[in-house]
Parts: sequence; structure tokens; C-alpha cells
Amino acid sequence: MTTNESKLKPGQVPTVEVLNWKENLIEEKGKTFNLDISQIFMEKATFEKLAKNNENRIRVYLGLELIDKKYSVCAFAVSTYKADDGTGAYNDNIKPVFKLAPTNRDYSDKIEMVIESLTLWNSWRDGELLVDESALVRKYIYPKGCLLQKEGLDELFNVTGNDTIKIEFGIRKTFELMETGTKGAMKDGNGDDEQVFNDMGPCPPFCSQGGIYP
Repeated sequence: MTTNESKLKPGQVPTVEVLNWKENLIEEKGKTFNLDISQIFMEKATFEKLAKNNENRIRVYLGLELIDKKYSVCAFAVSTYKADDGTGAYNDNIKPVFKLAPTNRDYSDKIEMVIESLTLWNSWRDGELLVDESALVRKYIYPKGCLLQKEGLDELFNVTGNDTIKIEFGIRKTFELMETGTKGAMKDGNGDDEQVFNDMGPCPPFCSQGGIYP
């Protein structure tokens, strides 16, 4: 770990990694990403209404909207609550729901519009909208939404003093380990591919504490 990395706060991303994520997204614009991206911001007032003074987290859902006859990525935010079933999951509160634009708008009375926007994104993500040769890969790269920790938002709004924060996107690339059988053609049940497994815990963070191996 470098000196600069050791000074990072929880959830903070090193600058060099931020630049790499952004470059990766630019590369994907010629491959799997054929959309525009709208301006997405979160205001402090929206944060306060959704996160409140408890352990609630904020979930941001991705959607699509038509701008100048072209689909553009937009985002909506809802509050969540921790499920009491012991799973550690966070479930959504249906209302309020805010559209995260340069000026945040409460869309609680426009739920159907929100669902339509999210459905369009999911259709694109599933390879059913704006179909091209890479459409079926999208769902492995692009999420439906993200559950945000409060710590980073609290740092930006309450410690640094921002009234508005910008939400941007990037793509993380990781080196993956895959396990495949060598005894004949091991099929996965679909009848056209080998069985391939990926159940690794990468190091870091899943590293041995001590020992002789570097």
C-alpha cells in the first residue's frame, strides 16, 4: 500500500483508479455501451430526506430517458431499511423517490414514470433494447442499481461541506480465476457450454495474515 493509499478514507477511491475506471467506460462506448449519460447530481437536502439520522442507506436505481431521440442514462434514489430477517439485506422504501438531476425532483407522485424508466434500463441491460452484437454481455457489466454507504455521502456533504455532489460512472476491470473440468465435455445444463466456476475470494482483500508467501 502506498503512502497516499494509506491516507484514504473508507470507501475513497485512489485517483489513479478513478482515472482507470473512466478510461474503461470510454473504451466500452465502442463495444457494450451505446447510450448517452444525463447529468446526475444529488443535493444535500435529498440526502437528508433519504438517509435521515439512522443507519438507513440510499439505493440509486439506473433508468433511461429519451433526449433528442436518443436514450440517456438517468438515476433515481430511494431510502432503504435493514431487513429484520437476519440476512443483512436492505429493502426499499417505495416513497419518497427522487430523480437525481441538476435539480433533484420528488417523483413520488410519478411512480409509473419511474418504473417505466427503470424497465427501459433493464431491457437494455438484458440485451433486448438497442440490440447489437455485444448486447447479451451487458448484464454482466452494468448493474440495475447501487446501494450507497452513508459514510462517503456524509463525508462529502457534512464534512467537506458540499451542497451538491455529482454522480459519475466507471468500469472496474479485474483479473478472474475460472475453474473448468478436463474430463470430456462437461456441460452446464444448457447443452452448449462447458461448466465454468468462479468462486474465488481475491487477495487482496482475502489474504493470509502472516506466513511466508508474499
